[in-house]
Amino acid sequence: MKSAPRDQACIPLIDLDVIADLRKLEDGPGSAYLVDLYGAFAADAHSTLDRMRTLAWGGDAQKIAREAHRLKGSSGSMGATRLSTGCRQIEEGARGGSLEKLPVEIERTARLLESTMEAVRCLLGLLRPTGEGPGESAR
Repeated sequence: MKSAPRDQACIPLIDLDVIADLRKLEDGPGSAYLVDLYGAFAADAHSTLDRMRTLAWGGDAQKIAREAHRLKGSSGSMGATRLSTGCRQIEEGARGGSLEKLPVEIERTARLLESTMEAVRCLLGLLRPTGEGPGESAR
């Protein structure tokens, strides 16, 4: 498998096709399904990144690789393309034994999570039917 470019600017932050597919699962106008789904995803991603930070300080590359692999998959399923790529880079670094760079990669990926969730909040606001209140946003 080819390694991702270091400059991720060419990789979309969010895969809009995945968002469209997830929208098909909503119960109709006013459904909070996507807001709840992305809120749960964000909470889990934050917890996973916190575990990876702790594991990086402990030097447990194998567990970091597992956590990164799991978050890579869930990020891809949620359409968080660039976040998934960041997790893949962490996973590859951990499997390759380059532990000294992992804390920086983990922090870079944490920033990607924040950018991704900001984009999701914006997108979900744009997708809300006209006349619907602001409601709750994805965390």
